[in-house]
Parts: sequence; C-alpha cells; structure tokens
Amino acid sequence: MDTVPLLARLEKRRFDIHNKPAPVTPRYYVNDIPISTAGNLTVIAALPKHGKSAWVGAMRASTMGTGDCLGVTSANPDGKAVIHLDTEQSVQDHYLGNERVLHRVGFREAPKWFLSYCITGWPTTEARAIVPIAMEEAAQEFGGIHSIIIDGSADLVFDVNDPSEASKLVSEWHGQAIQYECASIHVIHINPSAPRSRTAKTRGHLGSQLERKAETNLKLEKDGAAILVYGEKNRKEPIPRDRGPRFVWSDEKQMFVSAQCAAELKEAAEKRELTHLAKGIFVEHPSLRRMELESAVKSRLTVGDKTAERRVSRMLALGVIKVSETGHYSLNGETE
Repeated sequence: MDTVPLLARLEKRRFDIHNKPAPVTPRYYVNDIPISTAGNLTVIAALPKHGKSAWVGAMRASTMGTGDCLGVTSANPDGKAVIHLDTEQSVQDHYLGNERVLHRVGFREAPKWFLSYCITGWPTTEARAIVPIAMEEAAQEFGGIHSIIIDGSADLVFDVNDPSEASKLVSEWHGQAIQYECASIHVIHINPSAPRSRTAKTRGHLGSQLERKAETNLKLEKDGAAILVYGEKNRKEPIPRDRGPRFVWSDEKQMFVSAQCAAELKEAAEKRELTHLAKGIFVEHPSLRRMELESAVKSRLTVGDKTAERRVSRMLALGVIKVSETGHYSLNGETE
C-alpha cells in the first residue's frame, strides 16, 4: 500500500486549534431538535406498514415549505439537491406518495432540485452503484446536496447479516455524507422477532452497523390508531416517547395527519379534570386564599395536604386558575 496519499489524508483530519471546522448545519428537526446534520447518518426504523413511507414523505415535504409535515421541519434556501431513492414501493405507489408530498405543502409541482426515484426491482449491484452516481450528478447540477434518503437501505446489500459487506457499505454512505456535506438518511425494517420491545433492533448486521454509526436513531411504532416517532439512542438530544410526534390516517384528507403527542393528551385530560374540580369549588366562592383553596381540594377529593398542594399548583400551571397581586385565587377567564 502506498502510504503517502493516506498520510496526506490523515494530516488533513489532524486536530488544529487554529482551524475550526465550519458549523455543522442541521438539515432536519423534530420538535426543534436536530435529527440530521450534514456529514452524518440518520436511521429511521419500523416494522412493515408502520408509517415509514408517510413520515419519510413528510420529511421530503418539509424541505419545500410549511404544512402538516408530521412534526418534521427543514429548509433548503440554497436549492441544493434532495435525493430520494425508493427501493420498496411500486412505480404507482411511488408516484402517489410524491403527490401527497406536494399536497402537504400546497405545491402543484416539485422544485427542480427535488429528485425522487423509484428503483424498486433493480438488481442489488445496480441499486448500490447508482448512489454515488446520482450524488455526483446532483451535486454538480445544483451546487451541492441537502440530503439523500434511501428508503429501503437493506435492498442495497446482498446479505444484511454479512459483517464485511455491511461495514463496508455503511462506511461508504458515511464518507459520502462527509464528502458532499449532506445528511444521509436510511430507512430500514425492525427485526420482527421482538416487535413490541423497545430494545428491538434493525435487521441484521447492516442494521446494527447503521445504528452504531448514526447520529440519530428514530423508531416508528403503532400507538393505538396512531403512529408515534421517538428516538432514545441519539448522539444529541433524545426524543422521548411521550413527546415524540404522533400521526393518524385521515379519510377526509386521504393521508396521515398530525395528532397530539402522548404528553399533550395526558396534559389535556389532566386539565379537564382539574377544571371540573375548580369550577365546583369556585361556584360559591369567586375567590379564595391559597390555604382556603387547598382545604377545599382536600375536602372534595379526600386527600392529604401534599396532594392538595400539588393539585392547586397544577391548576395554576395549566391555566385553570389565576392568582391576583393580593394573593386571591380565582377561575381563569378562559376556563369560565
């Protein structure tokens, strides 16, 4: 092996306190948390028919404008290429999916930099080979790449359980993300052997290697009639299950639409309960001192001092009641 070129490459990556790299630009956010930054891998995992296509479609839509993008936000002010390679859906479903993408943000046509291709059924060798070709072509035409989404990354390997093949390919994808300063997003199925386990992993060695190298690992799971998105194994800030986006199918709109997250649903139920309690207390007393209010809560609920104190504090925090400058508590105007 000729070590000179390799050493030259190594020298370029040497730490230098006087040569700070340019700030890494987040490409996608969930709840204002960066999930995909330039030069990094992102994994989106789910069982089959668990909303992956819809959510990845919402990601693509978010690069164009604002709308119901299922909790994802993005921007592409420089008009760099957004590449999407679909290895799983039929040509017809691929078309319909992109129609919904445009509908989400009120577009009739896609921007020129929006490059979505259906390569379902391609031989593995060709599907793998097209990635660097498509990236080079897009980078030249649009002055760079915003992100590349491979919707069905497992279709680009001959054997997901071959450590050598998987490691080599993941390294290539990571290298491409660094080379083109883009986000590289990979959609892969969860191993069906433990579908309800929060520790259930993605398919084969490929999934394991992607999870290890990814800055963000997102999972999509069914939550009753809804799909929830969360990420607990992230390099940056996690997205807890109760705070992650939820979405449901809408017959009216013929697509998935955003729904309240679990924490919001819980908080709304708590507010309804406390509003009912507060109205019952204040019906005869327009205003009360804190001790009087806590005493009334204790009496109505048959609870102790600490519980009554917590209930009153939550009423205040949720806007059920308000407190005046003189220390008198009353129903909030909106609650009345």
